[in-house]
Amino acid sequence: GDGRHSAGAAGGPSSPRQRGGALRMGGGLLRQCCILVLLVSSVMQLPIAEAKPKKYGQHTAKVHWKRENECSKGTCKGIHVDENEDCLARCVSESCHLEVYAAEPLEPGEVDKQRSSRFNACVRNEQEEQRRKSR
Repeated sequence: GDGRHSAGAAGGPSSPRQRGGALRMGGGLLRQCCILVLLVSSVMQLPIAEAKPKKYGQHTAKVHWKRENECSKGTCKGIHVDENEDCLARCVSESCHLEVYAAEPLEPGEVDKQRSSRFNACVRNEQEEQRRKSR
């Protein structure tokens, strides 16, 4: 018939399409929620990555890495790599270890970036002093 009936007939099938659109929108919302959950869980794991053994990434350039390597194979050999920071520091330089860590010793597994930087600077100064004397 007339235009009104065909519009009415077309209106009927358009209802499920609208519902389908809502379902599709819901699927997008579900996808967004899943992505958000993945992002949040990834971010929550970041501090764990920071706690990995220092061999995977240095926060400061070490001028004493050769000496530290010798210590890890000798004096500090029996201590797990995640817990040997204090032993390595003491082995590399007893005087810098005393200066930086004596008041508050490192606990096993502790990483203190500020004091580590101070220790590295101390060792660097020590090495430069020794070079000057040997000239």
